[in-house]
Amino acid sequence: MEKTNPNIDEMAVLNPKVFANPTLATKIYPPLKQVIFGKYTYRNQRDTDSLKEMVSKPEKVSYVEREDGHRVYKMFVPINDGDVLYVALNYDRMSQPIYRLSMVLIVFGLIGLIALFFTTARFFNRIYENISKIKSQIKLLETRDFTARSKVSDRGELNELSASTNHMAETLQTVLRDTDEQVEQTQRLSVLLESEASKTMEKIYTMSMKETADGRAAAEGFMDFLDRVESKLQSIPDTSETSVLMDEITRIRNLVKKRTEATTDMTLTLADLLTSLHEEAVKLSDIAARLQGNLSGFKL
Repeated sequence: MEKTNPNIDEMAVLNPKVFANPTLATKIYPPLKQVIFGKYTYRNQRDTDSLKEMVSKPEKVSYVEREDGHRVYKMFVPINDGDVLYVALNYDRMSQPIYRLSMVLIVFGLIGLIALFFTTARFFNRIYENISKIKSQIKLLETRDFTARSKVSDRGELNELSASTNHMAETLQTVLRDTDEQVEQTQRLSVLLESEASKTMEKIYTMSMKETADGRAAAEGFMDFLDRVESKLQSIPDTSETSVLMDEITRIRNLVKKRTEATTDMTLTLADLLTSLHEEAVKLSDIAARLQGNLSGFKL
């Protein structure tokens, strides 16, 4: 039988009944043949057992075995009149295209994996670089450098995080700049207030002491005058008019005394107020100086 397919090693039509009962090939006439047509040389006990079983159970049987140093794929297919079509295919030759295709697929798969690896590595490397930028910015913010900004080339959540961090830094920078300006202005005003309070306190203290001394001198002179008038009235006969004058002198003396005490108290109160104002101005100046010192540590 001429092979029409290079993958077919041999092909034949077999009679499974003769394999099951070999006497059919010798005791009947005309004798039956095991191989009705074709070539069947790759025979073994497994083939014989399969053919015997197909007499009572005609079903397709196939398996792979090694013959003549190569693998052979055998098929036994039931056909008409109880015969069996036998085909032996060169399994190694048949599998070569599949093997080559498998190798091609493996090569392309490896190339794809390598490309995927580099793409993934590049992706994660970009993510790592963006995270490093944001991390570096946060570290600079921790050192009070509010000029630090991060530029992230990403459209995802890292970009939003970078934008939020930059906005926070800009807001803090603006607030601290305004605070620094206000503190500087407060420092100038507190120094000016301290100086003015000191000068004003000295002026008012001098004026109040002078006015108090003049007032006391005038009061003492007036009280002396009242004492002489009272002494003079006591030397004349007591009348209703002199009694009225004596009462008036007593009332005026008490009034002068109260006014003198009130002037002294007002002078002392004003002096205490100016002293307190000066002390508060000094404290305010110290607070402004400390705030300015703290803000000087920020890079704006």
